[in-house]
Amino acid sequence: MNKKDLGNHLLAVVLAVVFWFYVQSTLVPLPQADVPVQRFAAVALEVRNRPAELDLQNEVVGAVALTVRASREVLAELAASDLVAYLDLRGLRAGSNTLAVRVDVPAGIGVVAVSPARVEVVLEPVTAVNLPVTLRQRGRPAEGYFAPPGAVAPLTVTAVGGQSAVMQVVPPVLEVDVAGRNTEVVGTRELTPVDSGGRIVAKATLNPATVQFIQPIFPIKTLPLRAVTKGQLAPGVKSVRLEIIVPEVRLAASPALLERLQELPLEVSIEGMTKEQIVEVAVVVPPGTFLASSPTVSVRVLVTLGP
Repeated sequence: MNKKDLGNHLLAVVLAVVFWFYVQSTLVPLPQADVPVQRFAAVALEVRNRPAELDLQNEVVGAVALTVRASREVLAELAASDLVAYLDLRGLRAGSNTLAVRVDVPAGIGVVAVSPARVEVVLEPVTAVNLPVTLRQRGRPAEGYFAPPGAVAPLTVTAVGGQSAVMQVVPPVLEVDVAGRNTEVVGTRELTPVDSGGRIVAKATLNPATVQFIQPIFPIKTLPLRAVTKGQLAPGVKSVRLEIIVPEVRLAASPALLERLQELPLEVSIEGMTKEQIVEVAVVVPPGTFLASSPTVSVRVLVTLGP
């Protein structure tokens, strides 16, 4: 390459550099202050990556205010649902934690401000406690009918949640209205975790949340009592006679079972009795039947002494 060609090449490079600086000087960037901004007052706040062994105990705000910057064309098409705000709980431990609100926005959009910018979360270890389920009657059945204790399935449910919430939950009580009824009540009931004051414990759940129940209602039949002695006569006692002061009981059961029952034996122990006395004797009923009267009856024991 001769000196003339080299000079031409250098001149071309110099002219190119000069032209580049000229073009750059004509490009005036748009100041940030001139880019439109828009405030979205309620962007849903998500809670992500909660450790499985911890439960969120405090009420976290459900939304944040988010101010963004973009061109007018972009802002015109932008909705709050296009913006994502979230708290990342990954790796946190039990206790109080203050977290920065994180934001995901579409490309071409800048985040100007988030309010609130930080949020407190309180985490507690997840606890599970088994609680018995009780069936309780409300009202009285129709005249001539009796409602024995009902049954629920399952017999227990598990309260699950943060430790402080679970400790507030009382054993569920299922009320069944039997007022004026003469047939059984069967159904399914949803349970809600409540405290001793009947207030819902929102941070706890019951598992399972529903239980099945059956509340039998049986007809009542009046049966005579037949006294039967039990045991040996005491020395010096010739004989013992029993008098039931109220010689009948009211028994409830299925109609088929009641039809087979005509009387009820009442065993009275005479061991060691050497004089007349009145004793209280517990009434023992056959399987599948229920007492609709007093569980005990009074029996007068008449003792005859002799050789």
